[in-house]
Amino acid sequence: MRSYLTRRARHRRGRDAGITMVAVLASFTILTVIVLGSLAYLAASTKASRFEQDNDLALAAAQSGVNDLLARLRENPDYLNEVAATKTLDTGYCRNPAVGGKNTGASAEQDHFATDCGWTEEYARFYKYDDSSAQASQEFHYTVLDYSAIPMSAEVLSTGRSQGVVRSVKARIERASSKQYLYLSDYELVDPSDYTAYPTRGANMNVCGAGYPSATTLAELGYKYQVDAGTRPARQDRTDEGYPRDCLEPSFREWDYLDGPVHSNDTIKSNGAHFLSDFTTSDTRCVADASVPSTWNTCVNGSADFHVPPSIAEREFLPELPPKSDPAVLDEIANRGCAYDGPTRIIFKNDGTMTVWSRYTDNPDAATTGRCGTAAELDAGVTLPIPDGSLIYVRDLDAAAHPDLSKKIEHGAIGGPSGQELPLGSYVEAYDDLWAPAANSTYEIELAMKMEDMYANQGNLWVEGEVKGTITMWADSSVVITGDLTTVNDAEDLIGVMASESVQIYNPVLEKYAASPYPGDPNKFIWQVPSAPERASGWPTGDLRIEAAIIAGTGSFRLQNWKYGGYLGTLTVVGSIAQNFRGVMAEETAGASTTPLNGYAKQYKYNEKLNEKRPLLFEPLQSGTWVIAYQEKAIPSAFVEKAP
Repeated sequence: MRSYLTRRARHRRGRDAGITMVAVLASFTILTVIVLGSLAYLAASTKASRFEQDNDLALAAAQSGVNDLLARLRENPDYLNEVAATKTLDTGYCRNPAVGGKNTGASAEQDHFATDCGWTEEYARFYKYDDSSAQASQEFHYTVLDYSAIPMSAEVLSTGRSQGVVRSVKARIERASSKQYLYLSDYELVDPSDYTAYPTRGANMNVCGAGYPSATTLAELGYKYQVDAGTRPARQDRTDEGYPRDCLEPSFREWDYLDGPVHSNDTIKSNGAHFLSDFTTSDTRCVADASVPSTWNTCVNGSADFHVPPSIAEREFLPELPPKSDPAVLDEIANRGCAYDGPTRIIFKNDGTMTVWSRYTDNPDAATTGRCGTAAELDAGVTLPIPDGSLIYVRDLDAAAHPDLSKKIEHGAIGGPSGQELPLGSYVEAYDDLWAPAANSTYEIELAMKMEDMYANQGNLWVEGEVKGTITMWADSSVVITGDLTTVNDAEDLIGVMASESVQIYNPVLEKYAASPYPGDPNKFIWQVPSAPERASGWPTGDLRIEAAIIAGTGSFRLQNWKYGGYLGTLTVVGSIAQNFRGVMAEETAGASTTPLNGYAKQYKYNEKLNEKRPLLFEPLQSGTWVIAYQEKAIPSAFVEKAP
């Protein structure tokens, strides 16, 4: 019996031992799977982490390529313009070790910028940049896909690589420009060429800006805060009789609303004007505390309704007009744009056409007559397609071809629809004679034509209408806006207006001359002193709307004859304004009022579209730098794996 029990116990122990072994093996198996799974997960995680890190590093390297191009352009704005012979290995685009493109082995000999520099074989060389903060494996290259000298902008595709991971970004870069501001001025003094403000020139007009930008004028001109500090002469002219006369400083008034960034290098004079967005001045006495509204008026001369706390900012240089002989300008005119000579009138139509009168354009550029009109057509007025996306340039007449440089423009000589020919009045050149033709002789002349340099030889443009497309208008002298100047499509169309001198709002005021007997000879008659000027009857009044980016070179954006005509309505400008001197749009009232005595109340609003697009030839601010307008991830270059 015992032996049986012993055997049974041994049998159970043997069976239990087998079960234990199986359990142990199973445990080892499970543990092995867990360990291997953990190791696999760890390896995968490490690989994913490594890939993610290399992905980030490759994107960072691609960004460094964009930054490399920005740095080169900031150091040398002509980096993409200069002749190859002047380029060095480090600075020339076609010799840049970070540039991807095509190569023949002779890229350094190319004589101008091109996207591929004339190379014939595609390749891309990655560049390991010298940056102590960068990973040793990071490399980049980039290619300029598109470049425009007017306006200065470029599109660049930059590719970065880290441990074999390749990523690309595409960026549009450009120079910061006057589009940053709704209103930008240098001197808050009335334009010294404004005959309404200064009908006679005093003996010391340099302090008021006359002769700008001569060295003498610049030596005497000063900002308000510099004058008050005694570092510049007093803003005081002297009349012909020697009496002191203050240079005029117009105010923004309670009827004025500016909705967009405003900056003046000077001190803006304000009496209750409404500034609805950013406001900056270079006046060093501006000590506004954002949390203390009572300090905000230190940034203006007077008081203002600020909706955003004002602040002080560095002096901002106004945009420069391009040289007339710039090859890019000449090429634009010859191939796409239109050029006219002397006084020219244009009325745009909402169907994408324009009617042009330019009587003194007697020798149009041969290459452009088909699209810009012949001499005979322009004399009578011709309807043409607008040069969409390009330039209309109105030039001063050639002095050699037109020696009579002081000839005033006769009635109707500028042109226009029947019954609306400009200039108004009845003046003809014969009336310049001292003697009147008969006892009852009379004539009327526009005051602006008499007082300003608006002669037959001057490149002045009179313009109005509704523009379908994008166009820049540039005049050697002044641009006169004769009516609403708007766009058909707010989202796409764009207007740029540039004048070497001033951009003016048309306000036709006439002087009337009548004959009177000549003392001592009843058979002779002379022109008597003219009657008081009056606004032309029949010319439309009322609200005016302008949708344009505006640059007034040495002058201002202003209303002609602003002391006449009564209250004309509201001037709405949707765009941007850059001017050297302050332009007057209204004659102020003595006390508080809802409207000016004469002229326009202002409603200025910044056109946000200018953040993405600007008119042709609108040069950047002198102090502007290259910036990234937009950027996005892109498909990597198709040839990134090849080497030179």
